[in-house]
Amino acid sequence: MPIGADGNVNFSDDSGLTEFKDGFIGTPSPGGDTTTFRLTHLLNLNESNLLRWEIGYEQQKFSTSERKNFGPEILDGTQTVVNGDLTDVTGTDLIYVEDSTRDFHYLSIQNEWQMTPETLLSLGVRYDNYSDFGATTNPRLGLIWQAKKDLTFKFFAGSAFRAPDIIQTRNKNNPVRTGNPSLEPETIDTLETGFNLDYMVNKNLIISGSFYQYHAKDLVAYDFDKVTGGEIAKNVGEQKGQGGELWLKWKPQNNINLDMNYAFLSAEDKGGKNIVGIPNKMAYVNMHWHINDNWRWNVSGKWIADRTRGVLDIRAKIKDYMLVSSKFEHKGIIKNLTMALTFNNLFDKKAREPSNGVIADDYPLAGRQIMLVFNYSL
Repeated sequence: MPIGADGNVNFSDDSGLTEFKDGFIGTPSPGGDTTTFRLTHLLNLNESNLLRWEIGYEQQKFSTSERKNFGPEILDGTQTVVNGDLTDVTGTDLIYVEDSTRDFHYLSIQNEWQMTPETLLSLGVRYDNYSDFGATTNPRLGLIWQAKKDLTFKFFAGSAFRAPDIIQTRNKNNPVRTGNPSLEPETIDTLETGFNLDYMVNKNLIISGSFYQYHAKDLVAYDFDKVTGGEIAKNVGEQKGQGGELWLKWKPQNNINLDMNYAFLSAEDKGGKNIVGIPNKMAYVNMHWHINDNWRWNVSGKWIADRTRGVLDIRAKIKDYMLVSSKFEHKGIIKNLTMALTFNNLFDKKAREPSNGVIADDYPLAGRQIMLVFNYSL
């Protein structure tokens, strides 16, 4: 590995290479405590108005430890061979993240107004104030209209945010990625419409559908840094998308339940390019058959399709896949004993999830798994 004067990997330093006989080793270990207080109050203003307000406080204490064989004061770039002896840098400036504390408090208010017997209006707002990011206010609106006994329309709009985590802001002495204390929170604006249709076929059929749009800004991503040769966290991401979902729940017989859903998504970055690795189409089906008092059978299938590579990624197209699982369950051989035989990835399909290229052949999912499980209750 090319090691710079600071003891970290530096690909721009051509002074020489260091051989790590037992590997380039780091053992960053996080820990900590979270303390939360919350007070919630529900108040009936009148027969048609329900007010809910909540105040809360949270403190996050983050503690770390680390042992490694590289970094400042461990190496200076002159070593030609390094073994696996590790130096404990816990509690020093050389650790990957120093012990730290973050706290925030918030106030949320929501009012549900039954405007008519068929129409419910919900208005809400939440205020958050972080010790390291400042304050943010996010509103939300919801409207539910029951057009008919078996048909309901829903409309939601609002905004939200996500504060960067401590690793993204304070990670240091890392040869691959470092944090950025100047990060801003990620934000998202959403708009969603949906409908619920309850229609009786045989004994029961429920159909639900929804359509949504969103615009996310200031997304945290790791950008290449020429100085260190690694990556640094920045608010460089932006994403716009729209999609929908259709969900069906059918009970053709008293002892058989079918659940099915289909979802589609079209998402682009600020340059108009498709978001890498996100499936544009997904489907799921599940059947549960209560055969008798002793036997049950469950079978499900998941389909993932239409995932794209990056513009500069010349690897082969990401393959679609469908995985099928099955579970047979029996009880009654012995009192209080339940036995289940489960097959995951029943047909042993070769499925993979996309990587960013560091692992060239993507992440392989597990092949066929067979489990025999016994549960006994006293």
